[in-house]
Amino acid sequence: MEHSLVILGLPLSDWEHVAKVLGVAGALVFFIYKVVSGYLITNMTLRLDCVRRPTADEASDDLRISVTVIKGDRGTVAIHDAAVQLSPASGPPFATVALHSLERQSYRSEDSAGKSRKRIRWDKHSSESPFLNLSPGEEMTFGAYHRIPSTDVCRVEAIVLGKRTTSPAVAQWRGSAFVLPLTPKERRDAA
Repeated sequence: MEHSLVILGLPLSDWEHVAKVLGVAGALVFFIYKVVSGYLITNMTLRLDCVRRPTADEASDDLRISVTVIKGDRGTVAIHDAAVQLSPASGPPFATVALHSLERQSYRSEDSAGKSRKRIRWDKHSSESPFLNLSPGEEMTFGAYHRIPSTDVCRVEAIVLGKRTTSPAVAQWRGSAFVLPLTPKERRDAA
């Protein structure tokens, strides 16, 4: 005759079933908590840097814009689009400027010492894999340039669109900055 271990009136085999159910329920509660707390939201940071320089023509300045995206610790993001919009401090935009280097370049293969070597094709974007991907911990900087009126405060707004490779949702990151006109001393020092 077999004797099974009984704990609190239940045989051990029933306690094993209870433990499995509690384990599955605990995992479900943990996953729901992660979803509610934002764990699955694509975490990425956008940094916007602007540099204003005078031109020989005193009516305008050159504005160099750098947008850096820094990928957080969860998931990979495919960058779909990025642009900046330039406006006076108050008023409608006067320019929308695409950020450069968003497209993945194509490449060609050539033999080198019996090995296949890949060479960048600067004249052609990749049609098979067009998006740049940022994996956790990576960062990329994209640039733009525009000539602006020298007396205007310039509002710069940057938007980057991307998508996690495992999600259908499109995410958006934004940043803005105000670029003040150069002072007469800054104009003299830059010359």
